[in-house]
Amino acid sequence: GLRYLILPVRPQVLPRARITADITGLLTARGAQFAVLFDGKMREIRHWNNDGIIEDIATGSAAGTIGAYCLRYCGAQSGNAFTLKQGRFAGRPSELVVEPHGTPEDVTSVKVGGDVAIVGHGALIAPPPV
Repeated sequence: GLRYLILPVRPQVLPRARITADITGLLTARGAQFAVLFDGKMREIRHWNNDGIIEDIATGSAAGTIGAYCLRYCGAQSGNAFTLKQGRFAGRPSELVVEPHGTPEDVTSVKVGGDVAIVGHGALIAPPPV
């Protein structure tokens, strides 16, 4: 999967958090592709693209990583799902259901799911063959 750097933060940090410069180099130096801020008390995350321009509202790949992190470090129980919040600060609050499996020493899988809403539709038209 994608390599996330998880940054645990206190609850009061999430509303003020921003990315003001591209962090790709910083992440690469630490073996990560993306960063996600995690408020463990509120079970809420924030995630942007690496230049901070676009904030995601429901990042399934980050939620999977958070599930493994919670099983290993935060006392989550194997097979017990929890709700992870995201998108509130972007005006589109979302909830992902995260269910880690395994032990803190050996995370075997993490299931991520949730409801979806159609916010648009379109069509892809391929050019005719040459």
